[in-house]
Amino acid sequence: MMKKLIGAAAVLLASTMVQAERQPELSIQYGDWDAVLKATVLDTGISTRSVGKRTRTQPGTRVTKTNDKMTRNEANRVFYHALGDGNKAQIRSLVDSLASVPTEAPLDLFPADEQLAYWLNLHNAAVYSMLADAYPETNLKSFHRKNWDRKWLNVGGDLLSVADIERNIMARWQNPLVFYGFYQGHIGSPNLRREAYTGGKVWQQLRSNAREFVRSLRGLQVRHGKLHVSSMYEEYEVLFGDVGIKLRTHLAEYAGMDLTPHIHAIEKVKPSISDWNIADLHNGHLGLTSSANTNAAGFINAIAAGTDPNRVAYLQDRIAGGKNRFPAHVVQFLHRLVKDERHLRTPEVSVEEVDAGDRITSSEDTPDK
Repeated sequence: MMKKLIGAAAVLLASTMVQAERQPELSIQYGDWDAVLKATVLDTGISTRSVGKRTRTQPGTRVTKTNDKMTRNEANRVFYHALGDGNKAQIRSLVDSLASVPTEAPLDLFPADEQLAYWLNLHNAAVYSMLADAYPETNLKSFHRKNWDRKWLNVGGDLLSVADIERNIMARWQNPLVFYGFYQGHIGSPNLRREAYTGGKVWQQLRSNAREFVRSLRGLQVRHGKLHVSSMYEEYEVLFGDVGIKLRTHLAEYAGMDLTPHIHAIEKVKPSISDWNIADLHNGHLGLTSSANTNAAGFINAIAAGTDPNRVAYLQDRIAGGKNRFPAHVVQFLHRLVKDERHLRTPEVSVEEVDAGDRITSSEDTPDK
């Protein structure tokens, strides 16, 4: 099943091209990249700000590592374990196809929003490809140090790194929202959407990602009378400034009514939240049992290809029943996904200080999808 889905995307590689279609403005089509995302990304929905119980390794298993971060039940997940060598080669070809667009037509011929969508898709497809080739990885901190500035993308004759693309986007648009379009691969970063960015709705998509991130435990937490925010806001201070009024104003815009009072009332702000664990379903552990690989297509059918909660529940039951030996926190993650139906609805909650085991949320409007 996985090979068929990725293969279908590969057939469309030639469709990543300039299309005029008798319209005054040019556009770029991303059918191939969109197909890969829909086949391999689990959209977990808006966070309920639930802190899961700490998990322990079960006797008799070979799983020795888990994620004990408070954010471990959040963020969209990518099925890197389901990708074979042929799939990875197809994705590399997809990245090359995207990188070749400027040789077909100069990017300045496109509207600004089309250009932004192009750079975000190229950035994210490149990160996806690098992670697919490096997998299995668990903690991505070292991976970032080694790969973020590596120049390997031939874009219109210029060798670029993903860091170069980020700097180009931030210098050109200077809008904090672009940060939420940078897929980083780890749980503590903005989500990889289950769809490609497009010029017609790129800002809507970025606002949706901003709301999801800011309203999650990855974005901000209230602990011990202090407002803790993602360390990535400090890393991308060119967009958000220092941890001061500019960042507070931005967070308040996307946090929702229940969280906003805390943003304005608490004096001390610490950019301390991080979770470098890879945003997949195995926490970077491959080959724990033979079933971890042979059931890859089942994962795609049960979750990525649809949003039927019964399918997710079925998968969770199989894992919990011992038919797949996954890290304990993965079982907990899927159990909470089924219980909260986060992929189907927006939660209703109240806000209080975060403490392990607490459930903290806010009543929100439905985000753009």
